[in-house]
Amino acid sequence: MTKTYKMPLLLAFYKDVNVNFCLNNDLVKFIKNPEFRAHFKDIIDYRTRRFYKERLEKLEK
Repeated sequence: MTKTYKMPLLLAFYKDVNVNFCLNNDLVKFIKNPEFRAHFKDIIDYRTRRFYKERLEKLEK
């Protein structure tokens, strides 16, 4: 990306009744940008790893 867009990550996703998680409408215009996609994949991968790590830690207690 050539510009920096400051947006809290919590605003990037929202919950929909019919779909588990959706992308905020403000970010849809960046969906075809390869840097944006790579960055969001990193975010999703990180959240996935954190979820399972915290889940395992809870089970070990």
